[in-house]
Amino acid sequence: MSQIVPILSTGTIFPLTSNQWQSLGVKSLAVPALSWQANHAWLKDAGGIAQVFNWAGEVIAYPGLNRPMKKVTTKAIKSGATYYRQGKAHKLTTNAYQELVDAIQPTISLPLSQVADYYGPVDDLATAVEINAQWQNEGTWGSWQGGGLKALRLASLQALTDQGVTNFWLDNLAPDLAEWQRGIKLLKSLLPATSQTLVMVDSLDKLAIAQQMQVDYILTALPTLWAKQRQVLVAGQVQAVTPQNVPAAVWALLAQAPVSGEQALSSFNWQQLLAPTESGLEI
Repeated sequence: MSQIVPILSTGTIFPLTSNQWQSLGVKSLAVPALSWQANHAWLKDAGGIAQVFNWAGEVIAYPGLNRPMKKVTTKAIKSGATYYRQGKAHKLTTNAYQELVDAIQPTISLPLSQVADYYGPVDDLATAVEINAQWQNEGTWGSWQGGGLKALRLASLQALTDQGVTNFWLDNLAPDLAEWQRGIKLLKSLLPATSQTLVMVDSLDKLAIAQQMQVDYILTALPTLWAKQRQVLVAGQVQAVTPQNVPAAVWALLAQAPVSGEQALSSFNWQQLLAPTESGLEI
């Protein structure tokens, strides 16, 4: 059964408390490591995410980079992955990323990873396979590269398994739905049944496909994003917020205290996504 895993997109446990997440049945929370870059020394001293927020479930750490790579060269193996803040390019090396992971102290650590453009040159995709294999940490989870090309996917799979990887982040997938679905089916068909899998989704359609394909961990920030756009999830459909489709308290907060209203709406959206178990949204 798939777990829907909320992505904590800021350096907090926003928008719910640990007890609220747990009351919804959430077993795991995902943390983009870069969101804690400014506070990683303090976080490490405090004992990590689980200790700070009294979280009893799993913590999944991943890089949280802007992707894909603009230049795909093997120099990135040493220089690190590129990310952007306030219009400026920065580098995240494997050592710097490991410092962030050590501070977060996750249950599951995904390796430093950055993809080539899915529809880019084959040479770029092949080079990205090499780069990411070199970035692989000593953990059991690996970032599976290769775009939509079976030969490159097999090469990436071999490079990872040679390093002891047994569980796979289904990475470097297409942005469009049909090709994304084909990619998930291809990758699942190449793995042994004993391997666990993880994917990040940015739409309800992709979430449904990942569940159908029995991906173990489905990471998403959709309910929080909907709240920022003043949208609400109702019976499996995303709608503009009205007084009729959200609780009165949420509507009042949106009008009187927009920041608090957005937080309340985000919480309500998570409840709608996570609560229905009969619809196949297993958590």
